[in-house]
Amino acid sequence: MTPPDSLPEADVSRRELLGGVGALAAGFGGGVVFNGGAVFPSRKLPPYVARQGKLRWELHPLSYKDWTVGEFYDYRPQGGQSADFPLDLSAVENASRIFVYDGPVDDSVAFYHGSAEARSGGTAFFKFSGFSRSKGEWAVRDDTMGVDDDFEKWEGGNSKVKWQWGPHETDGGAYWGTVGEKKVKIYPKTLRGVDSWRLLSQTSAGVRRIELDQSNPLYIESPKRPVRTVEMDVMPDDPKNVFDPYAKGRITVVLQPGAEADPKNIDPGNVSIYFGSRAKLASGSGAQPQKYYEKDGKLYLEFKLQSAGFELDSDDAYLTTKSKDGAWIRGRDAINPGGVDGGAAASRPLSLYGYSVDATGDDSTNLDGEWVELKNTSGGPLDLTGWTISDTDTNTYTFPEGFTLPAGESVRVHSGSGTDGTNHLYWGASKPIWQNGGDRIVVRNPQNEAVIFQVYPSG
Repeated sequence: MTPPDSLPEADVSRRELLGGVGALAAGFGGGVVFNGGAVFPSRKLPPYVARQGKLRWELHPLSYKDWTVGEFYDYRPQGGQSADFPLDLSAVENASRIFVYDGPVDDSVAFYHGSAEARSGGTAFFKFSGFSRSKGEWAVRDDTMGVDDDFEKWEGGNSKVKWQWGPHETDGGAYWGTVGEKKVKIYPKTLRGVDSWRLLSQTSAGVRRIELDQSNPLYIESPKRPVRTVEMDVMPDDPKNVFDPYAKGRITVVLQPGAEADPKNIDPGNVSIYFGSRAKLASGSGAQPQKYYEKDGKLYLEFKLQSAGFELDSDDAYLTTKSKDGAWIRGRDAINPGGVDGGAAASRPLSLYGYSVDATGDDSTNLDGEWVELKNTSGGPLDLTGWTISDTDTNTYTFPEGFTLPAGESVRVHSGSGTDGTNHLYWGASKPIWQNGGDRIVVRNPQNEAVIFQVYPSG
């Protein structure tokens, strides 16, 4: 078995050929022309670009020896787990994964759900556009039922697929052909029992795992421009990046040399930033700077706090923009809204890993769809006996006696009722806890000290 995250480097000559097809067909001599004449040679373009809203990533197919996608997936209908990859692609047990596979003839879009180690099953229901019945086919059909275009409820042939799997099982499939000829749209209608929706991309160092927002569609398309990173520094005069999200002041973000993009080549008029959440950028939202200027080779962006966007489900700020020559740009930096414990976010034993405050459908009938997820960042097992979670209305959940969260693990506390487990606990509430329009999440230790104090304001 090949070690986890270990893949051979991509076949560069073939990737260059695929990247240049559209440009050559258009007569651009190996480049793509746009933005009034700016040219990116095909050799500088990735094979594909993946996009969610304003978020974009260069996407490189996985490959293994000269195997077809069927050989790589190694579908096994008997014996429980249905897939047996030559590599460990799991990382997160209860995850739904998407990747492009580079086979001997053309590429495939592959789907892989669950894992042999997962103690619970799940459901992944996707809608698609861009998959052709006449020019492609589902080369891997996990859990076939002996009917063409109909396994695990194939609704509408290539347009809808519903996968379901049990504990210690996997599910999925792979569509072969026409990938890159048209923009592929993958919309997650339902992800149940799925802790993470991930896009896998090959790098020379191994597999890159990109966390996707479960509420927005993913697009995979042939590139017209590259995606680059920029060095980003939020509040350069405050190393702890502490600020009050309700203040009337300004917050400064500096783009500086050190990554792939030169700040002097960045178009400030296209900047979008969101503090504390990638989900808003994934849906196409974001704040624009009220003022910007260049100084000493750096680009300074100033945002009014009252105009900026906040949804504090992580300790990061995310930025997207374009360069003046048309390349897509993204950046990220740690932040600490509210200044809990004087801004010592890195030293907290517990961090807010995510939350769902607006459950699918009617909140009152889907209490388990409302949850707060916490992650142990202490470096060792963390006994949460006596710890509490509360909201603005002082609704309070107390962790059960003896509950210990292993190092690096996370636990979701659902508002509804259920059976407590290692990664899922249940509040037992009879009505929704978290206000959709705005609330606060407060986590206290047994000494009644606020370890986490996060707000998600309305608007």
